[in-house]
Amino acid sequence: MGRSVTSFAPRSLFVLDAYLGLVLDLTHARVRAEWDVSPEDLRTNNVYDRCQEVALAARREGYEAIRFSSATGHGENLAIFYDRLRVGSHVSLVTEEPIDLAQI
Repeated sequence: MGRSVTSFAPRSLFVLDAYLGLVLDLTHARVRAEWDVSPEDLRTNNVYDRCQEVALAARREGYEAIRFSSATGHGENLAIFYDRLRVGSHVSLVTEEPIDLAQI
């Protein structure tokens, strides 16, 4: 049985100003193939282990962030490794908007 949307509360939408020099972009099929990541790996409920493996490898290789399609199939996500930002890279918060999950 799935979780109700409101069980994920509270949530916010963050708008960031970011410049990142090295992003692992898993939205591209070629990159997913190179990293042996299938679209199903990013959508399944049992995704945690595979995603953690990829994240750890990306960190070791010096990536600053991972871009990936949302598990919902709508939109994209960016997981930023703040402690891996390189000289010249930056991330700053522009706005934060609370999301009313009861409205979804």
